[in-house]
Amino acid sequence: DFLIRTYVNELMTANPAPSDSAARAYYEAHEADYHVPATVTLRHLQTKTQADGKKMLQWARGKQDWNKLVQRYSTDTLTRSTGGSLGTVTKEGMFSSLGAQPALAESAFALGAGHIGGPYKTDRGWHVLKVESVKPASTRPFEQVRAGITRQLGSQGSQEYYKDQLDAARKTVGVSADSAAIESFVSQRKS
Repeated sequence: DFLIRTYVNELMTANPAPSDSAARAYYEAHEADYHVPATVTLRHLQTKTQADGKKMLQWARGKQDWNKLVQRYSTDTLTRSTGGSLGTVTKEGMFSSLGAQPALAESAFALGAGHIGGPYKTDRGWHVLKVESVKPASTRPFEQVRAGITRQLGSQGSQEYYKDQLDAARKTVGVSADSAAIESFVSQRKS
């Protein structure tokens, strides 16, 4: 076992590491895999009626303290203590506390960073939104993903190199596997 492992380890050291140009070519061929969707970070103030939502919108736009408004008037008990924070959401609109609300997410994207709008209706009630930031869709730069690509290409290259070396050794030695004997050994019942 030790001799075989030592031989295989020595043999595998001859396997060349993937080049930077190979990593760049892989990145360019699979650029869609490194796409980062657009996101919006927002807060909300939830009300039971549209009229209450309109009143909250006026107060929020009238320079009232957002956190105080949320703590006092929001019907969403899960986000009330955090100033109505809904976190970061993509256009698909999967909110941790509200569930899937793509129309609400789309409305937040339409508002833009630093704006307050609403009220918007969902199955949970009416929402006044405060958009904190919007990040456009982007692609992770090559420098950021180079190490992962190099590891992946190195692993694939090692597997292919090992298989090629094993096939070459089988041909030169003239050995073939006895499938029936292997199957018989593997299927033995152990006591």
